[in-house]
Amino acid sequence: MKRSLKFLLLILAVLLISRLASIILPSTDSDPAVDNQTLSKNLGTSRQETAPTIKEQIALPPETENIQALEELTKLIKAGLEAKALAKTKTVLPIPDDQPIIEEEQKQLAQFRQNAKASPKKTDKKVEPTELWELDFDQHLVLQKLDQEYGIPAEVMVSLWHLESLQGNLLGKYRTTATLSQSELKYFKQICRETNRKINQPCSKKGALGHFQFMPSTWVNYAQDFNGDGKADPFCFADSAATAAKYLAANNFSQDPKGALAAYLGGNLNSKSARSYVAKILTRAKLYAPHFETGAG
Repeated sequence: MKRSLKFLLLILAVLLISRLASIILPSTDSDPAVDNQTLSKNLGTSRQETAPTIKEQIALPPETENIQALEELTKLIKAGLEAKALAKTKTVLPIPDDQPIIEEEQKQLAQFRQNAKASPKKTDKKVEPTELWELDFDQHLVLQKLDQEYGIPAEVMVSLWHLESLQGNLLGKYRTTATLSQSELKYFKQICRETNRKINQPCSKKGALGHFQFMPSTWVNYAQDFNGDGKADPFCFADSAATAAKYLAANNFSQDPKGALAAYLGGNLNSKSARSYVAKILTRAKLYAPHFETGAG
């Protein structure tokens, strides 16, 4: 009887221990996948509860380089805080404030415009000397004779000469063979035959020739052999000056100097360009006048 009671108590003790063990410990034949999910969840919860906050992780002083902030972000992402790290990216890498830069650029631009307004504008107009370029004895003699014969003052002739060809220093940048029209080329061939010159000579863009820049057709009608060598040559100062004086006289220079000079350009005083041309010649002539009055050269 006593043995039976002890055995029964032993069985009850084993059953009680087994029951308690099933409650405390997980079952050994449970689903492994479920156990892994549960374990991961528990570990994640524990990690989130114990991990420092974003501020604690990446609260960098202002002078800290951005690359350090990136390293901190990388650590957070590896720690499983991707969402929070992404949400706080702007606090880690603040967008630089461009406003001071923009304001500085605007100041520089305003200063540039102000300087541009204050600076003199560039111009293509040549600044020409006001003093009379040196004339040789023969040129003085020619000008005096033209004044006596045609009534054209020497200072006007020199001013016209200067404006047309810089006193013979700029007879033209173009060539007659490539510039003259067929009709003008015909007259120029005639001039070349009479002066024994080659047909390829310097001329203006429009085809004007010589010291006083005549078109070939005009030259043929007014040409003067002033030096008496038997040929009227537009590239000879004496001949060219005499032809210019004859042209001005024929256009009533003595009565209407401005009108005659405008006609020399091929226009009239109704043209703005002709008025400007005339004004330049007469203004320079006034500056040259004292040289001829005193006989200075």
